[in-house]
Amino acid sequence: KLQMMEQWERIQKKAYPIIESNPQKVRKDVDTLPASGTVYDIVIVDLPGSVSTTGVLSTIVNVDYVLVPIVADRFDMQSTLGFTTAVMDYKAGRENIPLKEFVFFWNKVDRRVSTDIFDAYNKIMEKLEFTVLDTIIPDLNRYTKEMSLMGKPFFRSTLLPPSGKMLEGSNIDLLAAEICEYIKL
Repeated sequence: KLQMMEQWERIQKKAYPIIESNPQKVRKDVDTLPASGTVYDIVIVDLPGSVSTTGVLSTIVNVDYVLVPIVADRFDMQSTLGFTTAVMDYKAGRENIPLKEFVFFWNKVDRRVSTDIFDAYNKIMEKLEFTVLDTIIPDLNRYTKEMSLMGKPFFRSTLLPPSGKMLEGSNIDLLAAEICEYIKL
């Protein structure tokens, strides 16, 4: 709470609102945002990782972009590519679906591992005409650090930025900039 107060004093801006919702009613909840009187440039919806959750598919086809973190695992990639292809095939010819595209980025990449698997999947995704961002998020232990009661640095917070030292080498800032540029925010 103290850190939030210090941030407010420094930047003089309120934190963005976080609306608790679920996949079945997120569209309705997002549609009520204009009634609050505030105009938003972007609304981020954090979805569960499983499409078997009720409402996830309808939410996906009703957003502009789906940002998809991918890992170099054959099972995960086959599942992700199969699902993405099916959704885009479903969307084809249906002009009432707002979904523009899926945008992928590599996540949890161990820099010590050969890039052969990434190169192979990048070629497959290029053939499928899927967008893969250039920024790669490395696999780092600091992503699991939570806020400390002792005032130590933390990395995971939706309202407070990580310290410069913890941000260094994470590529989170580069990914955010690339996403903003890609979606023309």
